Amino acid sequence: MRSKLFVFLSVVLALAIALGGCTQPTPTPVPQAPAAPAAPAAAAATATPAPAAPRVLKVGQVTDTGGIDDQTFNQTAWKGIQDAIEKLGIEGSYLESQQPTDYEKNITEYLRSGTDLIVTVGYLLGEDTAKFAQANSDQKFAIVDYSYSPALPNVLGLEFATDQAAFLAGYLAAGMSKTGVVGTFGGMEIPPVTIFMDAYAQGVWQYNQVHSTNVKVLGTNYYVGNFESTDDGRRAAESLMDEGADVIMPVAGVVGTGAAAVLQERGGLLIGVDADWVVTAPQYKDIVLASVLKNMDVAVYGVVEQVKAGSFIGGTWVGTLANNGVGLKSGSMEDKVPQTLKDELAAIRNDVIAKKVWTGWGEPPKDIETGIVLGENINLVFWHNQAPDSFRGKLLDEIITDFERKYPEINVIATYQSDYTSLYKKLVAAIAAGGTPDVAVSYPSMVSDYLKAGVVQELDPYISDPVIGLTAEDMSDIYPGYLAEGRFPAYGNKYYTFPFAKSAEGLWYNLDLLKEAGYDAPPKTWVEFEEMALAVHEKTGKIGYAYYENASTLDCWLFSRGTARVNADQTEAIFNDAASVEALAMMKRLIDAGAAVKPEGSYADQSEFGKGNVAFTFGSTSGTFYYQQAVVDSGNLVKEYGHTLPPQSDPAKPGTVLYGGSLVMFKTTEAKQKAAWLFIKHFSSIEETAKWGSASGYMPVRASASALLGEYFAENPIVEEQVTKIMPAAMPGPAVAGEQEMRTYAEEAMTKVFEGIAEPQEALDEAVQLANEALARGRE
Repeated sequence: MRSKLFVFLSVVLALAIALGGCTQPTPTPVPQAPAAPAAPAAAAATATPAPAAPRVLKVGQVTDTGGIDDQTFNQTAWKGIQDAIEKLGIEGSYLESQQPTDYEKNITEYLRSGTDLIVTVGYLLGEDTAKFAQANSDQKFAIVDYSYSPALPNVLGLEFATDQAAFLAGYLAAGMSKTGVVGTFGGMEIPPVTIFMDAYAQGVWQYNQVHSTNVKVLGTNYYVGNFESTDDGRRAAESLMDEGADVIMPVAGVVGTGAAAVLQERGGLLIGVDADWVVTAPQYKDIVLASVLKNMDVAVYGVVEQVKAGSFIGGTWVGTLANNGVGLKSGSMEDKVPQTLKDELAAIRNDVIAKKVWTGWGEPPKDIETGIVLGENINLVFWHNQAPDSFRGKLLDEIITDFERKYPEINVIATYQSDYTSLYKKLVAAIAAGGTPDVAVSYPSMVSDYLKAGVVQELDPYISDPVIGLTAEDMSDIYPGYLAEGRFPAYGNKYYTFPFAKSAEGLWYNLDLLKEAGYDAPPKTWVEFEEMALAVHEKTGKIGYAYYENASTLDCWLFSRGTARVNADQTEAIFNDAASVEALAMMKRLIDAGAAVKPEGSYADQSEFGKGNVAFTFGSTSGTFYYQQAVVDSGNLVKEYGHTLPPQSDPAKPGTVLYGGSLVMFKTTEAKQKAAWLFIKHFSSIEETAKWGSASGYMPVRASASALLGEYFAENPIVEEQVTKIMPAAMPGPAVAGEQEMRTYAEEAMTKVFEGIAEPQEALDEAVQLANEALARGRE
């Protein structure tokens, strides 16, 4: 919400000074209540002088530029004076201001004519009212929608906590919207207008929290610039309705009637402000859902009563729900509002009075959930690789909706950019053009290239922020491999990515084939793996292991053998050590024996596994859906199968490779970066990561998410093993400039060995030399 630092609006006085010698305006009088009939003449008696008739109290109202019949605040304030004329026998009149330069002229006329109480109406009259009040200390003033600090002794400011009633209006609008979109707009960006709009939006947010919906609010920064033009009101309503709004609350005086006409024509609903629009605008009563009442007539009448009684005291009076100074009045369709919604509104009204909820105005309380963090509305651009019509794309949309519901200030513009490679190329182009998104999905190795361009925002300040950051307990709940992957040794070992769509390499096994070969469980060591692959081929004639040359699979083999492709600070390639050589040598032995075969075609390993022709494949946890589908497509020939931790050289020190995209934040503005962090953090929350992990095929970010996945695990024991056995052992592969080249060299070495072109040591020595040259280029 906006900062509540109000700046007095200046009023140009030159025209008023220039017109000082012209004829003064004449107040529009209203007749006094008629006097009682004269008594019949009495018999002559000694004449006694009759007491002088008491002086009639004179009250004058200076309107804002909307005019006396604006159907909102000027008209409602005037009703208070009319009531005083009728009930208190005063003399009342008004002067209409056609433009701001009339304010001074009209106040001057009332001072000249000896008016007892001058009532000025509207925030824009605040400066002139103060000036004349200070220059005329004996003159009594009241001003609607304004107060002074420190208080002026001869001015009573009449303010209204319209946020309380407008909050209820927003809740009602959200509950009655059929499109899931509601709107508002203002006349001018001044506090008595924005208070309605901010509270209306907060009421919608409250409804969304209660009902787990995502009703959107349009127009919270939309101002037409005046309180008079009905044409502007029409244009505003047309624009909002074109974007889907079916309930609109105009806060713009007469301008609102233009909006009402459009709503009536197009079948929308109106929420009026200031007065009961069923009464003040009866031509639109059929579309009035409700009116936010600012009972200015009651307040003005009360001031007149004080002056007449001699008890007037300057200061500030605030109308609230509790003292009936404000309220939400039902419109002409009360019978269409569900009783449950009426009951909720009654309960929330009590909560507002008791300050158990925040209405969206003033400083948000620290002990109440408000959804307000930034203090302004942000559009957050997010580039991702999940196709909108896919099950993952739809799930991503759900999680984004959850985020927007929690943080109503932030509107996420999520854009699908095809696969990781295409997304990477578009980001490189965007960096060159100076137009990056705010957040994107990328492999950490790709982020190394973005870091060289100096466009990636460090996450450490946000992670450690005492208000919006993560606690030590939060960080310890995230799998260590995930966190390690987000740190970049070449850049101070700081966090530049955070986990998103994570998975890890595991061993897919066909237990049916293993049992035929004489085994009742998958291998735990590499020795067992080689033995079982050979046995399956010899005893069943099927393939022991279907393989592809893949650098990530090599990482899996190396981590499980206690080594890696690069050293700890990622400055040197080391995958020509003894453990690496043995990994490729074992593969060559299996290939030569016919137990390891490279199938033809993309994902042919999955297809052959589904047909029951393969005992082992190495694959990502994210491929679970596709493996299960391959089994189903083949007529469920495979009865028992699973996905488990890869074989290990030392099962007491397990390791495998971590896969998947992470979230990266680009340098923008501080507000956008803060919004981007909240978005990134949202995906790591226990509830959201449990949702993502249970339906996307990717793994949860937090270990504690398992507590929310009991039923899912019972139905999907493969996923339980992935989460509890594979993921804790997952470690990140290289994330350094030059990694894309290193991967190519590693895969070429694998091919040379598997096809008998080179011995393992020779092929890996060459690949390591090339990889170190690539690393050196990356550091340039």
